[in-house]
Amino acid sequence: MAELADYLFIYNYHLKYKSGIYALVNVAEARWYIGSSKDMMRRADQHFHQLYAGEHSNYKLQTAYDLYGASVFSIVVLEHCEEDSLAKREGVWLSRLWKRAYNIRRSTARPDLSALFRSQMKNRRII
Repeated sequence: MAELADYLFIYNYHLKYKSGIYALVNVAEARWYIGSSKDMMRRADQHFHQLYAGEHSNYKLQTAYDLYGASVFSIVVLEHCEEDSLAKREGVWLSRLWKRAYNIRRSTARPDLSALFRSQMKNRRII
């Protein structure tokens, strides 16, 4: 675990409390995962801890991490932006870099889970 902590420390200073678009880059394959966050440091820590534990929700990224290890992954800040433009800017970067992306979805639209839940409950006649 010390290797992971050393690796993450390098990026914490540059990312702390900053919102923007980032890429987790696999330099061995020249592939990447594009993401956005209002706190890129916190989000990067989450990604690497999930990957290290083998619990990342993105199976493509997890498979690459399991194959190559942490040493081939780097975080690149693509741009800093305001929180209200994160989804739009992430979509722009995904469009540009989609062919080599580990991302599962091309769309940055976040589903409205409460509306989905209500719809499912109505269909079951629970509501």
